[in-house]
Amino acid sequence: MLEPGEATETLRVAARNFKTFKNGSLARNLFIKGNYSIQLIYADMGHIIPVDENGQPIPDAPQPIYNNDSNDPHKAAPTASRNLEDQGWYLQDQSQATIDTVNPGADTKVVYLKAITHTSTKKVTQTVHYQFADDINPDQPGLPQLPADKTQTVDFTNTIRINPVTNQVISDTWTGPQQFTAETTPEIDGFYPDVQSAGGNTNVTYETPDVTYVVK
Repeated sequence: MLEPGEATETLRVAARNFKTFKNGSLARNLFIKGNYSIQLIYADMGHIIPVDENGQPIPDAPQPIYNNDSNDPHKAAPTASRNLEDQGWYLQDQSQATIDTVNPGADTKVVYLKAITHTSTKKVTQTVHYQFADDINPDQPGLPQLPADKTQTVDFTNTIRINPVTNQVISDTWTGPQQFTAETTPEIDGFYPDVQSAGGNTNVTYETPDVTYVVK
């Protein structure tokens, strides 16, 4: 039995001997000297079919063919189920890690569970606030209008992946560092600011606290 896309292979086998194809199947030559008519019948070996908890085949998951028993080509040898953890699937029953079937022509369904994923988000904010200096009464008439607050926000996502069989945490990751830019202080006629710019951070992480800068 060929896997999809697998090239055909031809072997020359001596009488009463056998050889092994690259995929593990056996080719046995039962011919002996004399006038005999012998018919050789080769049957397809079964596959290991990875399925989800509802019995549906997992898309793009390999479906390996049973190994052929090198001592008896009528039988299947123990065959390992595929490790699909890189695809986010975990074997439900470890007793199916190796399939040792008595029916080499029948497929075996092996159940895998999808990794459990939890996500949450967190915002981190930078605010630049503008106000008059402490010695200026903001309520006195004739004062110009102050600039509105300038706010920057970045979002971080926490992704936790859990093994659905053991409930162990597989990974716990956050979005990588981001940054805030510095805000140039706007000009107000007749007034000067205590700083020309405020804020800025090139390494903002989910642990960075919200911060407010005050420009007077």
